[in-house]
Amino acid sequence: MDNVKLPFKYTAEAMVHVFAETNIIFALDDLKKFDKNISCLNEFNIYAILSRPQYYFDNTSLRVTSRGIKFNIFDDNKNIVEKNVEYIFQIAFCEIELDDYVYKFAELSCEYPFNRVSITLEQCDDLVKYLSEKTKHLTTERESVIDAILGNKYLVDIEEVLLKVYEARGMEYWFEVLYVGQSQGKKVKSNAFERLQSPHEALQKILIDCHTTYKNRRIFIMAFNFVEKLMIVTGCVKSDKLTVTEEDDKEHTLKLIRDFSEAANDSTLDKKRQILNLTEAAMIHYFKPLYNTNYVNNFPSMKHGGYKHYYDLEYNTISISLGLMNSPPVALYTEENRATSKFDAIQYELFHNDRASFQDVFCHIAKRS
Repeated sequence: MDNVKLPFKYTAEAMVHVFAETNIIFALDDLKKFDKNISCLNEFNIYAILSRPQYYFDNTSLRVTSRGIKFNIFDDNKNIVEKNVEYIFQIAFCEIELDDYVYKFAELSCEYPFNRVSITLEQCDDLVKYLSEKTKHLTTERESVIDAILGNKYLVDIEEVLLKVYEARGMEYWFEVLYVGQSQGKKVKSNAFERLQSPHEALQKILIDCHTTYKNRRIFIMAFNFVEKLMIVTGCVKSDKLTVTEEDDKEHTLKLIRDFSEAANDSTLDKKRQILNLTEAAMIHYFKPLYNTNYVNNFPSMKHGGYKHYYDLEYNTISISLGLMNSPPVALYTEENRATSKFDAIQYELFHNDRASFQDVFCHIAKRS
C-alpha cells in the first residue's frame, strides 16, 4: 500500500468525501423486475453482491388469521427458527385499501423454494359485493378494477417477514459482502442494474458456488447512489515550514478550489469515473470480499491510474459513508471487516505527514492499514 508520507508541502489539505445518498437492497430473484430504462436507476453507480443464510416458510404451518397470515420459519437443516409468526399486511390495489374482511377469502400457496407465499382471493359473490361497495366511487373501469383485484397475486417474501421481526426486536440485519463493483465500464456508461443483467463473470461464479458449495445461502444485491463532496482546510501550516514556494502553494490551493467548484456543479464523465474507481477500490480493500481480486491488498497506490486525479492534486484523505439503513439496522460484514451503522465511515490516507489528519479530526474512523 502506497501510503505516502510527505513533509509539510502545502498550507491546504483536502479530503474527498463520498456518501451514499440512497441505497436499496433486494433479492437477486427480483433483479429482472427493475426496468433498466427507468431514469432514476441511472443514479445507482456502485453495487455489492451479498448473501444471507437461506430461510424457508414451513408450508404445513401456513394459515390465514383475521389480520394476515401465520406460519413457522425454518432453516436449511429443517430447524424451526421462528414459531407462530403472524405477518400483518394491508391488501391494496390501485390505492384502494381493503380491510380485514377480505382475509376470510384469502387462499395461500407456497411452492419451491418455499421463500415466498402467494395470496389470492377466492372469487365468490360475497367478495364481489364487498368490492363493488369499495369501488363505487369509480366512475369508469370499475368492473376491470374488481377483476384485477380478484385476479391479482399478492406475494410475501420470507425476508420481508424477517426484516420486520428483526426491526421489532432491534436486531441487526446481517449480510455478507461477496463482491463489490461499479456500474461504469471503460467505454460504456450504464447503471448497476444494467451491469448486473449483462454477462457478469463474478456473479455467475457466485451462483454456481451457491448451487454446489454454499447451498444454504441466498443472494442479494445492494445498489448505492454515491455522491461526491470535497472538503478543504487551509492555513494549517506556517509558510516557513513548507517545502514549496509561496507561489506554488497558492496555485495548489486554487487548483483544489477549482476542483471543489466542479464537484459542486457537475463533474465530467471522466471525473465521475475517477471517483467511482476510488470509491470501489476503497470498499474492496476495506471488506476484502471473497470474489474480488483487484485492490484487495494494494490500496491506495500511486500506481493505480483509475484514480490518478486525486494523487495529482495531492488529496490527503478518502472517506466513504455507506448510508446504511437504521430501520431495520442493516449491517455488512466479511471475515476482514464490518460496517454496522450509517455513521460508519471507510477512511484512508492517500498522503500523510506529522500534522493531525482528517482521520484524527472526524468522529468515527474505520481504517485498515
